[in-house]
Amino acid sequence: MLAAAFSLDNAVVTASAVPDVAVKAEKWRAANALLDANAAYDRGEKEAGDKILAASAARLNDQAAAYNGNDALQNDLKNEAMEQQAFQQQNEAGGAAWRGVGAKAAKKRAWSMNKGSAYQ
Repeated sequence: MLAAAFSLDNAVVTASAVPDVAVKAEKWRAANALLDANAAYDRGEKEAGDKILAASAARLNDQAAAYNGNDALQNDLKNEAMEQQAFQQQNEAGGAAWRGVGAKAAKKRAWSMNKGSAYQ
């Protein structure tokens, strides 16, 4: 049986989080940020794409800090943040020619996360 509750108390919400599930959710958000950034780049909105990836990487790093003492989860989120930064750098270096490859990679990651795969 699955049950859910609603609370405005941040301590209650934080205490009820399942770390592995929370990390998976953050990685799903990161995969979708790649898609959103790539779409912005395709529209010629480089600054918007960069901003999406920077915000995503910052969120991942903030979430990683919450798992102090759990190196596996912390490293998982930090690695995902580095992927966001690498995506931005690859776009910078490769431009439109790279974005086709980047879009395929971003879609694959998002699809894997949506399907609940063992994506790492």
